[in-house]
Amino acid sequence: MITITRANLAKSISQRTGYPSTRVTTVIKTLIDEVLLHFRAGDHIELRKLGTFYPSLQRGRAVQLPHVGRMVQTQDTLVLKFKPSKFMRRRG
Repeated sequence: MITITRANLAKSISQRTGYPSTRVTTVIKTLIDEVLLHFRAGDHIELRKLGTFYPSLQRGRAVQLPHVGRMVQTQDTLVLKFKPSKFMRRRG
């Protein structure tokens, strides 16, 4: 398994489509910005054949700090989750 970076993804798309890599990079950055904008607003983002990005509330909990042994309470946090589409699950 390898890690695909945004630059690697842009280069691959550029080669497959013939579009300049700078334009592809701009589109990828804009897509990520839009996903984050809607995530912060609490929206679900559905991309057909890919999946759904959605916000989920992770409840605060009590944790122990290992270096001092003291218990502290963490805050509630909004996290981004992803559910792959049926198409992606079948192809994976």
